[in-house]
Order: sequence, then C-alpha cells, then structure tokens
Amino acid sequence: AEADGVYPSDFDKWIGENGAFDMSFDFSHIRLGFDEDCTWHKRKPWKLIDIRKCFTDDEEATKDNGWGPVYFENHDLPRCTNYFFPQGTDTKLAAKFIATILLTMRGTPFIYEGQELGMTNIKWPSIKMYNDISSIGQYELALKDELIPKEAMKYIWQYSRDNARSPMTWNNGAKAGFTTGKPWLPLNDEYPELNVKTQTEDKDSVLNYYKDLINLRNQYLALIEGDYEELLSYSPGIYAYARTTKDKSERIIVIANTTAKIRGYKIPELKGATLLASTYGNREATVLRSYEVRVYKVNNK
Repeated sequence: AEADGVYPSDFDKWIGENGAFDMSFDFSHIRLGFDEDCTWHKRKPWKLIDIRKCFTDDEEATKDNGWGPVYFENHDLPRCTNYFFPQGTDTKLAAKFIATILLTMRGTPFIYEGQELGMTNIKWPSIKMYNDISSIGQYELALKDELIPKEAMKYIWQYSRDNARSPMTWNNGAKAGFTTGKPWLPLNDEYPELNVKTQTEDKDSVLNYYKDLINLRNQYLALIEGDYEELLSYSPGIYAYARTTKDKSERIIVIANTTAKIRGYKIPELKGATLLASTYGNREATVLRSYEVRVYKVNNK
C-alpha cells in the first residue's frame, strides 16, 4: 500500500496480522526536512545520518508483527544519488552506498528502473522542458515567493519527478536503446557512459555491485529473515546495524559512514570477522572512508 501520513506508531493498524495490507510504504526518510506542504524551496537542512532513526523506527514497529518495503527511489522521486547526498558527492559511490543499505536491510527491497545503474538527475535549462505537473507548480510557487527564475530552476533540478521519469538508458547508441521513435522526455545527458551495456562490461560498475549484493543476500539467511539491531546509536555520523538469525547461528553487521569525512569506529565483535562487501571494492582499512559501507560476517567462536 501507499498510505501517506501513516507513521510507524500506526503500523499495527495497517500491516501485520491485523492490518489491511501485507506491506505499506513509509515516507519518513523521503520527507526529511520537508514541512507538511512539501514546498521544495522551503526544505530545512538535514543530514544523511537522519535516515538512521527513520529505518530504526520502522524496524522497531514491525519486529514482532509486520514486514515492510525498503526503497530509496520511485516514479515520484528524484534520483537517490543526488537526493540523499550533498552536491559534489561522487555519484557512483553514492549509488553503491544506497545499494548496500537497500539489500542488507530487513524487509523487501524495491529497485526502481535506473537505480541499479546509479542514474543521476537531469538538468534541463527551462521549465518548459518539464512534463511533471508538480514541477511546474513548485516553480510557480517559488516565483510567487520572489525567487528569480534561475533560483527556482535549482529546486526543479533537485526535486523534479521527471528526474526519475527520463528514459531508461540501455546502451550508448541512438536514443540509448530505449526506443526507435521519439521518447516522451529527453535523455539524461550522461547516457553515453551511464547505461546497461557499458556497466555490464565494467566489473566495478554500480550494476555489477547490485548483482553481487543480490547474490550475497541470497547466500545468507540473516540478510533475508534476520532480526534488525541498531549499533553505535551514539555516533554522529556512522549508521551501523546487525542482522541475526533467530537461532543466532548467523550474524551480519553493516557499518556505514554517512559523511564525506574519514571516521573511526569500534565494534569489538568485528575482530576476526569476514568482510563480505564494501563500496570500496573490499579494500580493507582501519577507518571508514568517505561514504563507505562495509558488510561483515561475524565468525562464531
């Protein structure tokens, strides 16, 4: 179900044994910084670490009754590589960050078309090029609040739903292999490099990283059915959690640096643990690098 305005405290009425649905999307991590009107140019500052509370609240509300979807993109959202990260962030690194959280979290993962490539926002110069009615409305609201057109367009570039609705890029040929006709929206300018064919051939691509994570998820029961436990909740920049099977035979720990700065951490049970995945290509280090996420299997003693 898509039930906007439903919060974790109300999940028992919507999902689980007595709920109306099997799953219901939660918009908490999507609405960070927005007021109820969701006015784009009035969004308040927020940090990536803020998603920690959103996901933990979801998991706490469903740990004994219910199950939820995990997602970062859909047809109504901009691309996660731009939406959740500060301007200038390496979008490939950002895409792998999101992929790791998505496929190690408790719940059913939803991958929106192009997300598995790390597709980025489009940046068309004029509002006349946009099809999304909400973008046009938000542009008019910005002008009404005395923003000049150039300033208003910055918010359209950042939040427009057309960011996710531009054609899926399959190859670097004519019209990105999406169609032989005229697509309903222009192509993303990055399609010559950012497409399925190119990424299939690149071992270090976002697409192949997604495939590796899906295989990893299928390999470990803890990542499919395991309980969720937040770790390092006191940290101002690290989001860490454990997934553990009911019989405690399998325990996976995910640790993510939600900042661009290098950060140290201490989780004693990771001593002797096996590194299963990293956004830096499984290259070990004693600290977490910029937006690095690692997945470890705790080795039973």
